[in-house]
Amino acid sequence: MTLPALNPAQLFDVRGKSAIIVGATGAFGKVACTTLGLSGARLTIAAGKNAAELTTLARDLAEAGIEAHEIARRPNDEAGAVAIVEAAVAAYSGVEILVVASGMNDVAPVVDMAAERFTRGDAGQCRWCVAHRASGRASDDCTKPGRQGRFHFFARGKLGHPAGYSAYCASKALLTD
Repeated sequence: MTLPALNPAQLFDVRGKSAIIVGATGAFGKVACTTLGLSGARLTIAAGKNAAELTTLARDLAEAGIEAHEIARRPNDEAGAVAIVEAAVAAYSGVEILVVASGMNDVAPVVDMAAERFTRGDAGQCRWCVAHRASGRASDDCTKPGRQGRFHFFARGKLGHPAGYSAYCASKALLTD
């Protein structure tokens, strides 16, 4: 049997690739920013809760030699999602990596949540909107020879959590399966 002559390091090489990190100021988002940035990716970092924290993150990344363009938006609706993707496309002419580390949490046991409250805390729709927009805008770029897009959704857990993260975990599980 002849194996393909692939260098495994090339499969994971993100140098020069454009990455959007939504939820950049959260725990998972900061790890994604640092990991991808130190690996050579050019970042578009997005968060909407605290613009000052986003600016601080962008400054910290720049001090570490990481190229990062910030946009203080959340993908709560299509306009926010489009703005985030358009910022990345304007800054880097495409999107090859999307890390969705955002979420909206309404912490309570699931048995105590009315359906409306459960779905309000469910950030699945806004994350899907970003993924859909990013993949659509980046599809031409991602299908060029030698370029591949990668989309990552981070989940805290698929089975809920005793502290009341059931809506959040359910929305993440929908996207990771």
